[in-house]
Amino acid sequence: MMANLNVPRCDRVSTGSDNIPITSGQRSLQADYSLALLAKDVYAPVAGSLGGFTRLSDRALLSAGIDPASLSDSASGFLAGIYSDNQQYVLSFAGTNDLNDWLSNIRQATGYEDIQYNQSVALGKTAKMAFGDTLIMTGHSLGGGLAATAALASGVWAVTFNAAGVSDHTLNRLGMDPAQARLSAEGGGVRRYSEQYDLLTDVQESTSLIPDAIGHKITLANSDKLSGVNDWLPHKHLERRLSAHGIDKVLSSMSEQQPWDRQYA
Repeated sequence: MMANLNVPRCDRVSTGSDNIPITSGQRSLQADYSLALLAKDVYAPVAGSLGGFTRLSDRALLSAGIDPASLSDSASGFLAGIYSDNQQYVLSFAGTNDLNDWLSNIRQATGYEDIQYNQSVALGKTAKMAFGDTLIMTGHSLGGGLAATAALASGVWAVTFNAAGVSDHTLNRLGMDPAQARLSAEGGGVRRYSEQYDLLTDVQESTSLIPDAIGHKITLANSDKLSGVNDWLPHKHLERRLSAHGIDKVLSSMSEQQPWDRQYA
């Protein structure tokens, strides 16, 4: 689904001050907030640093052996960005923001091959060759599904937000055993944050017709409560579910709850 790009980012979380490496595993880390910022920024990049990370220029990408054109494809809707804090590199994938992205969601979820997933894996493997074990992947919505898939295929790890599910057919086509891939992701290869009431997560987890998101789930409580007559109005519940899916709501919940301090797992 589309990201709301107009809501200000939350500023209650200190990011980037100590340059502490982001690590894999099941437990929430404060640095995951920086990754959420980058999962948002890739939709519409802003100048300067975010959470201690700066987007690599085309010149820097070329120096690393990465073709800048491989990060964007208007025909398929594919969009990504690479960021660095001079210690680690983050490959961030954009989520659903146009018709092509919706078609990617449908094709992949129903077991068909999709070009955006192929593009994410190709870029992920190139980035892994360039940056090695200092590489992390992230993304929101469709971007979360792309990040999880590319991370598993490239031998790195990822942190995702309200991620799209990944089908066994996709994993098989990429040469992975689906059961082993999901086990690796659940064991800490992919940390996935899920906002309470998120429409995408709820749909994925309520039916076997489409796949669940990959990784160890960390649930963020949603503070948007419905009371009185609003609790009886279906469109109010739908509005809350749509809002819960957006990356801005995820950032707000992470800022308010700071799950790393509560030792969520």
